[in-house]
Amino acid sequence: MSAEFGGYCNCHRNPCHPGTRTEESDLANIRLFRRFQALEELGREDQQTVIRLIDAFIAQQRITAVLAPVD
Repeated sequence: MSAEFGGYCNCHRNPCHPGTRTEESDLANIRLFRRFQALEELGREDQQTVIRLIDAFIAQQRITAVLAPVD
C-alpha cells in the first residue's frame, strides 16, 4: 500500500519496521476505507450515528482491556 492508506512506505511488510502492517491488515484497512467513502454519501445525521457507534465500540474495547485481569 502507499501513503494513501495511512502514510506507510512501500516496504511496510519488511520486518525491519516494528509494528509493520501485513497484507491481511491492508485488506482490512481497504475494506474500512471503502465503507467510510460510502458513509460520506449519507446525510450528516446518519454520519453522526455511525461515529457514535464507532466511538462506543472503541470505548467498550478500551474499558474491557483495562478491566481484564492481569495474567
